[in-house]
Amino acid sequence: MPVTEISWLGHIVPAWNGIVRDIQTLYHETLVTPQGAGRVVLALEHRQRAGSYRARATLWYLRTQQRMGTLPRTGIAVVVDSVAMAAAWSWAAKTIQIPAVLFVPSVHAPVLAALCGDGVSVQVADGDAAVCCAVYAHSVGALVPAREDPMLAAGAGTWVRDIRCLVPNLTTVIIPGGDHGLVPGTVAASAWHGINTVLAVREDALSPPAVHRVSADGTELDGMAADHHSVQLGSVTVTATALETADRILRQYQHGVTGEGATPLAALMTPATHPGCGYQLESGETVALLLAGPPDLSRC
Repeated sequence: MPVTEISWLGHIVPAWNGIVRDIQTLYHETLVTPQGAGRVVLALEHRQRAGSYRARATLWYLRTQQRMGTLPRTGIAVVVDSVAMAAAWSWAAKTIQIPAVLFVPSVHAPVLAALCGDGVSVQVADGDAAVCCAVYAHSVGALVPAREDPMLAAGAGTWVRDIRCLVPNLTTVIIPGGDHGLVPGTVAASAWHGINTVLAVREDALSPPAVHRVSADGTELDGMAADHHSVQLGSVTVTATALETADRILRQYQHGVTGEGATPLAALMTPATHPGCGYQLESGETVALLLAGPPDLSRC
């Protein structure tokens, strides 16, 4: 099943029911805005461990495989290219008590040493990480998760359920271009509740695949969700200056996010010099910004 064919009732609700006892409720706070400018809520994912969208995605994926009987005793082998991704797989594997081997580039190895233990190990990839992972998995019979698996998207999309319950009259969510099915999961969950989804990307960055599926005349994405209706995905770019400003402001309030995590706030700070540049908050609108950041590895 393609990752795009996920739905609120068929995938995201079961994901929520399957992980709710293990995840933390999403932290959030309201950002002060000029009077009449609308309401902005920060979804403080960078403060999460068992509540980040990556943790939700990986836990639901593993739990689904376990219930279907397709999760071998030898565990999983995963290629990871970020600290946040490694932390999520490590936490999920430890939660359901299965072995996990994470194949990482050498640049991340020293930082990720804290993840080792309780069946989780980190291997520095000697050459192509995907090849090293595949060879290892074949030799021991480990499962290699597919990045486009719909269960990852379903788990990632559960953050929308949290923020919708916490923030009444939510109209829009702005997200970074993340992994683990963040875009399709968020779009499917938001569309069911009539919430707009806007993807914020750096102006010099390659657009995630989801953006390329946006039709030329706007935002309709037939088939992004399997709920028998078209859904909406907006995409805006942010400038390097706005990204630096957003990062500085967030750090002043002790919100240590990554460059990825600051893009939603940067979208509100980017001047609308041309169509698709920055996001203009409308009067009466309630917007939630998903802020991603480095996890506390000592707790993963």
